[in-house]
Formats: sequence, structure tokens, C-alpha cells
Amino acid sequence: EPLLDGDLRDWLESQPSRDAAVETLWRWADPLFLVEGNDRWTGHMSRWAHAMSSEDSRSPHQMRWGPDLTESVIRFGWTVAWERPWPRGGETQSSSAIGHEPPAALRFFPDRGILEPDEGDTGQGIPWILDRRGMKSLYLPPYVDSLVQPDAQVARFTRSGGVVVMAAARDVVEPDGGAGFYVDVGVGEVRVGTAGVGGGKVWGSALVETAPDHGRYGLVSLEALDRGGRRAQRTRLALEFPSVPDDVLSLSDVVLLEPGPEPTVLDQLPARMLPGTEVAPHDTVTLAFQVGGLGYRPEAVSLRVFMERRDRGFFSRMGDWVGLGDDGEPLSISWTESGPQTPGPILRALDVALPDVEDGLWDLVVGVRTAGRSEAVSRRTVRVRVPGS
Repeated sequence: EPLLDGDLRDWLESQPSRDAAVETLWRWADPLFLVEGNDRWTGHMSRWAHAMSSEDSRSPHQMRWGPDLTESVIRFGWTVAWERPWPRGGETQSSSAIGHEPPAALRFFPDRGILEPDEGDTGQGIPWILDRRGMKSLYLPPYVDSLVQPDAQVARFTRSGGVVVMAAARDVVEPDGGAGFYVDVGVGEVRVGTAGVGGGKVWGSALVETAPDHGRYGLVSLEALDRGGRRAQRTRLALEFPSVPDDVLSLSDVVLLEPGPEPTVLDQLPARMLPGTEVAPHDTVTLAFQVGGLGYRPEAVSLRVFMERRDRGFFSRMGDWVGLGDDGEPLSISWTESGPQTPGPILRALDVALPDVEDGLWDLVVGVRTAGRSEAVSRRTVRVRVPGS
């Protein structure tokens, strides 16, 4: 428990099974699922071995080994080098020593907000940002000197018996150690999806089965490793995997694709996803989404698309939206959807030219409506950057 802050200790005490909770903490603390084993746990055991072998010994700090030094090693690792300064006036030998700690270490245990992400979850996940905040325990994998955390675009699509989750991020390390996509839904294992690298990006996808014994939330991790350059990247976040009844009108996440042919199956989406959510005014992007809950008979479907300012208060946003139509109004499309031969969600896509908007966070809002049913709405938050600003 010296490794955990107060929030994590409180979370641990609130869990019905302490053993299962501790197992989850260590599993999620693994820096890269892409690398075999859990080197954070191996590092923890190595620190214990170093501390136990140092008991009752003297150190350059001119003090005997005790519980305080043991806790320091367990939390932060052992000193990697010592330096003795030049003697002061009148001294024949310096009586002090300077220790050098491992560089660039990070905090790999999840925050409580990742383990219990109900608050602040916008439906697009809670990003897990590695930093040194809290400083209760720090670590750096021995096979990397730097770990980059690029922005990623993540989307979920329902499929019979589960949810397909996919993600794409910029390739910032040019991996020679491959890429991987992983999902943990709290059933005691990290599941391996499919992943790819190319065109300046890394992408992956996986099917998450929706079963009563699975958690409502899970962990998603998109990773890549450059062993030769000792660099790695990972984008990890907590994500909800909702279950939607087949007869309820629903809309999946909206995913931004590179322009191209209209996709016909979900497997075509990951490699075409934009790597991240940064766009510029006047960009042309393809919006892809699934419409669920349509019946066997033909139904008239209407769709609207517009952008709404996100990084402002609620009442400011009410009047701060921009349409994607030629007249500045919301882009509106209507069509008749023939009844599917078998019930299930239908994949649709359309190309849109983004309007001339200011820098900042915006929501791309897509709404779908059919006769006699409430509108289903989905939002994709994007960061607009005006070139040259």
C-alpha cells in the first residue's frame, strides 16, 4: 500500500474482493501490454530483492539500512549511480555523496477516475495520462527511454453479442517492435485485438463480448514499440461498453475517416480512421456511423449534422453552433431505409466539408430520427486548429 495514494487505498477498501482489485491494479499498471510479461510487477519484485539484500548494510548516506530506505526503494527504485564531490577546505576526503536516481520515471498506477470513470465520461472515454503527479511510486520500463502518449480517435459499434471498439493514433515512434491493441473488461485478462501500422498512423480493433459477468467499463490500449530507438507510444483510456436493445433507435459513435469509397463493413474502418481528432477549417472528412433499431419494414430516416462549440458554458453553447449546409444551417438529409433481411445495425457514411470555425474544441453532432421515435444523437469532439495560428 505504500505505492498507492489515498484515493486508491479508499477504492481498494471499497471493493467486494480485495484480491481481485489488487490483481486489476497490477494488471493495469503494466506499462505496455505489447511486451511479454508485466515488467512493472517484475520491477516491484526486483526492488524488494534489492531492499532485502541491503538490510543491515551501510550506504553512502552514512546511515544503516532501515525501513525508511526500504520504502524509498520500493516506491522509486534504487540509486543507479553515486558521485563524491570534491573535498572542502581542510578535508582530505569528502564526507558526503550524491545519489543519482533513474531518469524520466512515471506513475503507472491508474487514478481512481480510471477505475471508476462514471464522473466526467462524455461517452468518448476517459484518457489515462501518465505523469509524475502524486509521486507515490515512479517507474520507467528498462527497454525505453521515452514513452509518448499521442491523441487517438476511439469509436464503438454494436455487433451481435458485443461491441466492436477501434482506435487510431499518429505513428510517432516508427515501430520496429510492432503494434498492438488491447482491451480489458474486468474478467481477469487482457484481450488481444488486431492492429496495424502504415500511412503515418497506428490503428487497432477488437470485439468486446457483452455478458452479465463483464464490467460496464473496460480499459482500451493502443500501443507501438521502437526497440532500436528505445521509444514507445501508448494511448490508454477507460471506456464504457453500452448494451442497446435491438428495437430501440440508436446511433453509434461517429468516426472520422479519410476520404475514400463508402465503407460497407466495420472491418474497413480502422485503417481509414483519422489518427486523432484534430481537424482544420474546410477539411473534407468522411463521417461513418451505425444506425440501430430499424424495423423490417421500410422506414423514412432523416439526419442532421452540425458543429457546436464545446469549450464554453452551457448557455453560451446554446447559441454557438455552425451548420454544415451551404446556407450555414444544419446539413439535413432524408432517405428511406429498406427493411433489413436480418435485424441489426446498418453502417452509413457521408462526406462533409467542415465550415470556417475558430480554434478550439467543437462537437460534430449527428442526429437521426424516424417517424414516431425520439431522435438518436451522437457527438464526436474534435480540436479545430486554424493553419498558421
